[in-house]
Amino acid sequence: MRWESAVIRWFGIVAIGLTAVIPAETALWQPLKTGILDREMRCFLIQGGSPRVLGTERGLYSQGEAGVPRLLFQPSGRETGINAVIQYPEGTGVYYAATDNGIYRSQDGETDWKNIPGLDRSSLGRSLSVQVAGGRLFAGTEQGVYLWDPDVSVWEKLSGPLGHARIPKMGAAGAYLYAIAGNEVYRVDSNDLSTQKIYNETVMEEDADLLINGEETDTVFNSSALKDMVVLDGGRQYIFLAADSGVLFKNVDEERWHDLPRLGLVPETVTSLAVAVISSHGPENAPFVAEEPSFPWRGFRIFAGTNNGVYELAGNQWTATASGMSGGHVLSLAMAGDKLFAGTDRGVFALSPEESAILGSISDAQVATVKERFAKEPTVSEVQLLALEYADVSPQKIKRWQKAAQSSAWMPTLSTGLSRADTELFHWDSGGNPDSLLKGRDYLDWSLSLSWDFSEVIWNPAQTSIDSRAKLMSELREDILDQVTRIYFERRRMQMELLLDAAADARSHLEREMRIAELTALLDAHTGGGFSRLCAMN
Repeated sequence: MRWESAVIRWFGIVAIGLTAVIPAETALWQPLKTGILDREMRCFLIQGGSPRVLGTERGLYSQGEAGVPRLLFQPSGRETGINAVIQYPEGTGVYYAATDNGIYRSQDGETDWKNIPGLDRSSLGRSLSVQVAGGRLFAGTEQGVYLWDPDVSVWEKLSGPLGHARIPKMGAAGAYLYAIAGNEVYRVDSNDLSTQKIYNETVMEEDADLLINGEETDTVFNSSALKDMVVLDGGRQYIFLAADSGVLFKNVDEERWHDLPRLGLVPETVTSLAVAVISSHGPENAPFVAEEPSFPWRGFRIFAGTNNGVYELAGNQWTATASGMSGGHVLSLAMAGDKLFAGTDRGVFALSPEESAILGSISDAQVATVKERFAKEPTVSEVQLLALEYADVSPQKIKRWQKAAQSSAWMPTLSTGLSRADTELFHWDSGGNPDSLLKGRDYLDWSLSLSWDFSEVIWNPAQTSIDSRAKLMSELREDILDQVTRIYFERRRMQMELLLDAAADARSHLEREMRIAELTALLDAHTGGGFSRLCAMN
């Protein structure tokens, strides 16, 4: 079945045919002017080559003319987030939305959104996904998968393992429904509702030395290991899966899963995938080439959204896409024509070749102007040092701790003691009449001792705690440097556009100035105001 609209959901994956390739070396991420102030772009529908229906943590919006949004509806209750939205069946304009408080339906996607009763949050938690397989409507909730029975207008709970698991993602191919349930993937026949487990992600329990209240403790990490899934419904049907162990794929008729390369990508950070068909010899005629390291998946482009930007599988390694997003946390991805869309915690971004045209031709005089303009601004190295100093995570701090721990072995342990001598300080004098209580002399014993443990010159037990702290500090330092570097060069790019794009209208000019001010504020937040102070000094 062919869909009229590309559907993106929470942790969304979409695969559609492409006839062009995005040249990453000439493209830049550009923020779309949606006019929506909400932070989380959880899901959206692409219509006419751009996102037109957008779901956020506060409701469902439609994108009107001139970037002016319109709130379509908000679910009832305190939690009003939209987690997934689809259009079905083909050509009728009927929309379904999975929300924080049940499943909603609209005949035209614009008006008259009504709740399909029976999946209230109070009893079943949030509705996380919605899908149609074999003409039947399924809902994925925090308490299992439910099937809508239109004859009696009730939701029927599926039996077996899908009847109680959390279902963050579902996909469909023909009459089969595919669902992520915890760390497993199941296939459901929509005709007889028979269920088959097709994948199980083994969650590795790893010991990590963490410091809690100054003490070391072994902590077991056991979060959900499956991040996202895409199902390709073509002549031959395929499944792509993002897991903690890596990105995998398989033909639905085969038993074996094939691993894609991991070089350049941290699988644990993946939040969403997008697969784009770029060859007419796609899933029908292109066999798996898992043993070919130069191009393991012929005829497809594969993108991975992470909590720090978007990556593309190029040959046998993952590479970061173009700049312009400042490493935002990606919630969903989609392809439409030659454009890639990303829903993030900072809005919706688009990656396309033509967006960077304003920087395509620069004269020598313009180059000189740009260099002169930025000559007195802080360098990226200076900003990085300011950020490390403000966060107090410089490498020298750990070195000082290590040196102090080794030197402490030469310091003695001082012990002192004070006690009363074995005598009667107070006693009764019975010689007279009457007896009297007398006080004798106060005899006190005291001691002073010094001790050394020279074995700590070789190895100090405090070194274990220092090593644990060094690991955590190293990870924090890398995160800070990554964020500061991305923000710095995003700000520099916006400054260049402001200087070189003379044809920009007043609104575009003002938006760029506001974006530069926002990025400047972020740099000040990472440096305790040091960035602006250094700019003023220069």
